[in-house]
Amino acid sequence: MKKKHDICVKVFDLQETIYTDQTGQFPYLSSKGNRYIMVAYHIDANYIAMEPIKNRTEAQMIAIYQRIIDRWKAAGLTMKKQILDNEASEEYKNGMEYELVPPHDRQRNIAEQIIQTAKKPLREHHVRSARNISDALVVQARSTS
Repeated sequence: MKKKHDICVKVFDLQETIYTDQTGQFPYLSSKGNRYIMVAYHIDANYIAMEPIKNRTEAQMIAIYQRIIDRWKAAGLTMKKQILDNEASEEYKNGMEYELVPPHDRQRNIAEQIIQTAKKPLREHHVRSARNISDALVVQARSTS
């Protein structure tokens, strides 16, 4: 019997798709009172947005998310689908088509990869004070986006 080498392919339309994720808690409270950073990535615009977060309460997460979305809408960007972490609340997911990244599969969320890339220089001691880590990440993101 002759061997076959079939390949199955599924095509995903990523237009108007965004990816979001949050950093883990930083070891120190930043000088501005932040412990986390929300990262959002817009596929079409190749736009990375980072916003500091004081805590991971639902209200804080939604407010920061809305700030990012409002900025993108003001720039004329549209969003139809969001790829996000599997820890999001129902209210956070409300209003947009979404897809949850499976647990323990961080490589499928581009925002998670951005977080790891942004943290790398910090691990290499480019930030002098641990209390300024999250503030430095946000400043770096805003200056390069």
